[in-house]
Amino acid sequence: MARDLDIRPEMLYRWRVQLEGDPEQAFPGAGRLKDRDEEVRRLRLDLSRVTQKREILERAVAIFSERQP
Repeated sequence: MARDLDIRPEMLYRWRVQLEGDPEQAFPGAGRLKDRDEEVRRLRLDLSRVTQKREILERAVAIFSERQP
């Protein structure tokens, strides 16, 4: 079968293992991520935003602290 599809046999084995391990999310396709991976992506994005906001606030505090006598 692998020869007919012009792929390595290991690829078919890996696909089978993925399908058996998580039949609902094994191949999300069309640029979508698995639910867990999508959540990780979203959380990393949120963390990045919060980190940027914190850095801005730290700079503002430093600026206002310098102005105080």
